[in-house]
Amino acid sequence: MKVIKVTATASVNNTARAIAQALREHGEADVQAVGATAVNQMVKSIASSRHILARTGFDLTGAPDFFQLNEKMSAVKMIVKRVSK
Repeated sequence: MKVIKVTATASVNNTARAIAQALREHGEADVQAVGATAVNQMVKSIASSRHILARTGFDLTGAPDFFQLNEKMSAVKMIVKRVSK
């Protein structure tokens, strides 16, 4: 599964294209972000990738989760999967 790490300064359009590409090639992607701004960029990127996929007859589904970076820090990830419309 392709892991896509989203930063606070990530371009929504570039990240959305990367997510859509991963979903086209692999069917799923693990999109990760650390911090409130990065999580915001992640959610906007996933929403934009949904519109990109819609042009080719696909949609996506996802489930958010937390994961541990180290003993004191956790982050947010979303496993996103491509589905047919």
